[in-house]
Amino acid sequence: MTRSKWQSFPIYLITFYDVLAFTFIFPIFARMMLDPTWGELLSHLPYRHRPLFFSLLTASYPTGQLIATPFFKLFGEKYGEKNLFSIGAMGMGIALLFSGLAIHWDTFILLIICRFLTGVFAGNFILTVLYLVQTAKTKEEVLKTFSFFSTFTGLIFIVGILYGGTLTNGSWEPAFHAAFPFYILAAFSIIVLLALFFFHPGEKTDRNIEELCECFSWKYFTRVHKQHRFNFFFLMALFILIAWMLSLQFLNIFMISEYHINSLETICILVAVGAMWLFSSIYLMRRIRAWMTLIPALVTAILIAVLAALAIALVDNFILTIIAFLILSGAMGAIWGHALDTLVNKLHGASYLEHIGYKQAILLIGAALAPLIAAPLSILSLRLVYCAAALSLLLALAILLTRSRHHRSLLE
Repeated sequence: MTRSKWQSFPIYLITFYDVLAFTFIFPIFARMMLDPTWGELLSHLPYRHRPLFFSLLTASYPTGQLIATPFFKLFGEKYGEKNLFSIGAMGMGIALLFSGLAIHWDTFILLIICRFLTGVFAGNFILTVLYLVQTAKTKEEVLKTFSFFSTFTGLIFIVGILYGGTLTNGSWEPAFHAAFPFYILAAFSIIVLLALFFFHPGEKTDRNIEELCECFSWKYFTRVHKQHRFNFFFLMALFILIAWMLSLQFLNIFMISEYHINSLETICILVAVGAMWLFSSIYLMRRIRAWMTLIPALVTAILIAVLAALAIALVDNFILTIIAFLILSGAMGAIWGHALDTLVNKLHGASYLEHIGYKQAILLIGAALAPLIAAPLSILSLRLVYCAAALSLLLALAILLTRSRHHRSLLE
């Protein structure tokens, strides 16, 4: 199937839209939590209870995406890719519009529902990966496309933080309301729809969609469990991802509340953390793998991440805390960007479609669970969240060390 380069343009635009809709809320909701007078949604709540509601807002988007993704197989077979992407973009635009209105109307329940629905309509994200990978003709082209896609999503994380953070800068307060970024993204859906209309060829989804979406089904995980007796990769990767999401959950709130810096300085730290993760996921682990085999490399990176998370939780020094955040981000990027990819390929012998679906399932489950774990801990202390991140990494390490000997021949 031949596609011109312009036919991939709306797919990258949808990817940009989906990821941006998730990441841009971190600085906005954090500012609302710390200073409810800026957005009066949480102004009636005592400070110690606000992290709970912040976590619910964060978890609602990936939860909706996780629930909706398996159903896209049914809709894809019936309506085709172009209609599916159009429905997703239109639904996201409407949900983002009402998210902004919910902030204007100070209605927390409506905001939670709208964030959940935004995630539901962003469930087509997995199909964007598939569409792009299908353009490749050889295994090398598949890996190149997937690597570029991973880098692209990493860059969107940084863009999302800058987008949401710029509009939360104190100098903008007289001009903009907390809902304003939601209205801009709602209008952006029109651009996505126009790109789909003019550039997408409108071909129907092929059978590979079914193969990919099977990776989100209980049947698939049962098969993997029987094949390997104990699916240690899934648990290990899930604990690692939860640790990373716990670390990100309250990063900006932690820096502002603990060290009394302004929101602009916090945004710079968030961007540096995202850039470090991106650099490590692309480059660092490959360098480490040149010196040691897979399991020692994973163990080393996890131990470094554990020490960094504990340093954040226990050390009360601004400079050392920033350094620990950067080290943690670098270690997590190295683990997730290369080592886990290598492990799942060697252990499962998975096709690239199964690999993509399997990893995406872990991403969505971890992104939904981590805020719910962080919520009760944050009521006691934000530092406990980073202790929980270290504990989650130690659990992943224990699973890796106890189970890897059963697959030693695969992992050498």
